[in-house]
Amino acid sequence: AVLVESWLFPVHKGQKTRGAIEQMLNDLGFYLFEQLNIGNWVRKKDGVNAKRNQVIVCDGLYFKEVMYEDGNQPNLAKAIKNIGIADLFGQYGLAAQLNSFYFENGTIEKSQYNLIKSHLKSMTSKRSLEKVYQEMILKLSRRIHRFS
Repeated sequence: AVLVESWLFPVHKGQKTRGAIEQMLNDLGFYLFEQLNIGNWVRKKDGVNAKRNQVIVCDGLYFKEVMYEDGNQPNLAKAIKNIGIADLFGQYGLAAQLNSFYFENGTIEKSQYNLIKSHLKSMTSKRSLEKVYQEMILKLSRRIHRFS
């Protein structure tokens, strides 16, 4: 996985924009999985403050596509590593998909599959509450930003 902060507009002299960075990552087999808009430009003029702002900087989480690599049968260590990286970034759906994929192709055994599956189920129930808190914080920060 690669976590990248990139700009959609060339604010700094000579900087590469999101498009160039994404193309480089795609060429290396990494594809955008999640995007978080972390910076917006407020467009105000003559007392008009639009409700929508221009997204200017984003964090992008990119994962290497491992399930569709041709003829590349991963070993157990690589399979566990791939599942663990998805889990680390909170991408439990991807981790579960990888867990099933590696079990179905014989890379991991049933006991390992069940252990990982159990862990991911417990994380998704914790994640539901965490997601509610994050959404509340995001809404609150947007309201605070409007007043500044």
